[in-house]
Amino acid sequence: MPRKVRPSALTPQRSPLFAETFPDLAKQISLDLRKLKRRDPADQIKSLEIVHRCRCGQEDCGTLQTIAATERRKFRGHRNTMFLSPVLGLTEAEGHILDIETMDAEVEFDLRELFS
Repeated sequence: MPRKVRPSALTPQRSPLFAETFPDLAKQISLDLRKLKRRDPADQIKSLEIVHRCRCGQEDCGTLQTIAATERRKFRGHRNTMFLSPVLGLTEAEGHILDIETMDAEVEFDLRELFS
């Protein structure tokens, strides 16, 4: 059964926070990044907003964007995708996490609920 999105994750003033919406996943990503000695991106996890989700239609695609399209244009430099597991990755540019990519059907369900 899919997880319920925590109601406190949404407020009318801001986008939902990744760490509030998916606390277990956020904790795991932060721990994985710290193990890789990637403290700067690990520190970003608690304040990342979910601004958009992937709409590819794949049932288990739980990919989300953390920076709006208008802001993403500022990051013209090299983008790096870091895979933390076979089904979990982060895309970053200039030290900022742009996307969290996961192949998790429960995350996809929750994102669909958030952005429906």
